Amino acid sequence: MENSNNLIKINAIINFAKPYRVAEGGSTNEGVTLNYLVTDTLKPYQDETNMALGYKSTKSSIPLSLYDKLIAVPGQYELQCEIGVSSTGQPQLKPVDIRFLKYVDIAYSDSLDKKQEKTTDKVVK
Repeated sequence: MENSNNLIKINAIINFAKPYRVAEGGSTNEGVTLNYLVTDTLKPYQDETNMALGYKSTKSSIPLSLYDKLIAVPGQYELQCEIGVSSTGQPQLKPVDIRFLKYVDIAYSDSLDKKQEKTTDKVVK
């Protein structure tokens, strides 16, 4: 991650993008809905603290003018984000620009390291 003023650059895997246009009361709201994972790998992941598995998806939107920068989805991108506060008072990253980095290969080998295998013995029943 790189930080400059109120902007931060993060690497993310964009796994969904869809343009939208909504006209209400004489005004038009348009953009692109994005779903992305704040990671640059899709290796199996387990949080040892709370036993969460995988990557939580983030949903946001970008200006419609950036739609043509979406080269491949899913794909790895650098997102330039503004740092702000959500309506609930939580920190929020708002993508304002994107840059394609590389294609994402989601094929994964059947042979996992022991460290990467899900540990079921710690699950509380």
